[in-house]
Amino acid sequence: MDPVYHFATFNRTDFSKRATGFDTFDLFPRLPPEIQQRIWKFAVRRKRLLHITLTERISRDGTSRKSERHYTAINKLGRVISGRAYLVWLPESFRINPLFTTCVGSRRAALRHYRACLPFNSQVARPPYLRFNPKYDFFVIENSGEPGVLVDFLHDAKAYDPKNIGPRQLAMEQDACMGLDRIHLAEFPPIALESLRTILADLRHFWAVCWLYTGARIMLGVLSGTRNPEMRLNLSVPIYSFAGEFEWLDVDPRPFEPDLNWTTAMRHPDRTTEAWKRFEERVFDGMPQAETKRVFSHVLAERGRAPPLVADGPSLDRYLLGEQRQWAHWVAKLPGLGKGKFRESDQRKKELLSVAGLWVFPEDTFHGLTSNAMSVPGKLVADLRGHRPGLAVACLH
Repeated sequence: MDPVYHFATFNRTDFSKRATGFDTFDLFPRLPPEIQQRIWKFAVRRKRLLHITLTERISRDGTSRKSERHYTAINKLGRVISGRAYLVWLPESFRINPLFTTCVGSRRAALRHYRACLPFNSQVARPPYLRFNPKYDFFVIENSGEPGVLVDFLHDAKAYDPKNIGPRQLAMEQDACMGLDRIHLAEFPPIALESLRTILADLRHFWAVCWLYTGARIMLGVLSGTRNPEMRLNLSVPIYSFAGEFEWLDVDPRPFEPDLNWTTAMRHPDRTTEAWKRFEERVFDGMPQAETKRVFSHVLAERGRAPPLVADGPSLDRYLLGEQRQWAHWVAKLPGLGKGKFRESDQRKKELLSVAGLWVFPEDTFHGLTSNAMSVPGKLVADLRGHRPGLAVACLH
């Protein structure tokens, strides 16, 4: 068994700087109730990435149950729901906010904050519901079923929100967005389409997700920076985390600039936003939406396909240990790695730490960029130097 490793990471450094140094606060019970509630309210207001996978429930005969989209059933709030037999899968790392079980006051604050409660089938999801706050939660949606399931899910999420608002922040990868072209809007009743129009009109953020798969940080192989003139371990690229809660930084403060020279994506990120805009145009019957509030952004992070998937501090350590061993293997096999013209300063080596989280770039970041002549067909290798992306830093426990 490997010993426990504690790699220096930006997550640990950043949150340790903010720590107050108090593990307990014995005077808390003596505070006036209104002060206690303000503290709980502040503690519960954290942004979250809710990574969900939508799929269809399969009938006993092996076919999908598409016929169950009735839009006639009524939920406990008195609103029409889709009645669609779809499933919502949450990652195993999903955890309920501990404030729900800390004390009566914290639970009251948590219930007030996470006001929307979307029920799940108890046999496939634990807990059998998802509590969310449209203002603070980002839905990272993967759709492995019929594309129209997305419309049903969005409608139901809105129907179970006491304020009847629904998701305000969405994040989708390119495959899911390309599937939007296959949604037949004519199959949906007027109440579903009206709900969809309201959600899209009130959407605040749409993140076009570009996963940089395993090897992007080592910069070897087809899925990373193959044929790059400089092969080196790239600590700048964030590692995607399923932890959920995150802290937002307007600008990544790490010295990552040199590593943006060869930022690799298998497919042009603009295709994702273009697909979403086509979907919007169909939903609104081609009419321009002057009141649309959403802001487009591109999200980049390395997301490994195999364990360990990063969800907490120990899993991040295991991820970095595996990466370190893989890099050592390639250096031994190809001694020229990491010995190009680039010379890293001692200061940068000290300050550049790996981070579990996401880079968030503005919508126009990839405008006008084409595939590099040195890359494999269909792959975009972009020079993003000069850009200062935002950083979503995962809160790891």
